[in-house]
Amino acid sequence: MSESSRGVRFDRGAKLVIVFALLLVTGSVAQIVYRFTLPSDGWAVLTEEVADTNWLYYQNLVGAASDLQIDDAVLDVEGVSLAGTASTSYVPAPPGWQKGHTVTMLVRRDGVPVEVAVPVVGWTGKALLTRNILDPVQFASVSGALLLMVVGWFTMLRRPEVPSALALLILSTAVGATSISGILPDGLSVQFDHTAFLMTGFFSYIIFGTLLAPSLLVFTCLLYTSPSP
Repeated sequence: MSESSRGVRFDRGAKLVIVFALLLVTGSVAQIVYRFTLPSDGWAVLTEEVADTNWLYYQNLVGAASDLQIDDAVLDVEGVSLAGTASTSYVPAPPGWQKGHTVTMLVRRDGVPVEVAVPVVGWTGKALLTRNILDPVQFASVSGALLLMVVGWFTMLRRPEVPSALALLILSTAVGATSISGILPDGLSVQFDHTAFLMTGFFSYIIFGTLLAPSLLVFTCLLYTSPSP
């Protein structure tokens, strides 16, 4: 009689892996919900090293009237310098960084520093739709990652006694958690909030070295060392 027919399912190790995977998913969803409430300039940004900064604006997701332009690179906000720190360290929010206010930013535009007035807004459902559904590249990235996570959970639920299935679960869930974290841009809304900065740092960046690479290695080793049926 096979193990499945005897009803052998989840041992202690499998249950611990499942709990950990659930914590990854819920943690990533929770930090997105939190970040959604934060003040923002409403733009999507690229992490590019451009003349003393890293944040490069490329799309106005919220659609609020703003003096920002595509390819602007932010240098400071209300006199708080971001040069050399953008995307790499937490910066306390400058005065006026509240929804409904307008702040003065210094940006580098075509190689020249320019002051611009930027409204501080909140994220909207339309902004999420624009970023994740209407952008075909982002849509493919998110849907592919979530599909992989579904495959990982399905495989684990069918064969929880197989170590490679558990390794695949962690791998696919880590990919899914990272993808969930990416449905909102980083940018100043994250850099100006310490909690968001720490959570996004883990789910969008640190997770690659701490979970994705190790789980991929374990999955590959288990896959190739498993006995043939």
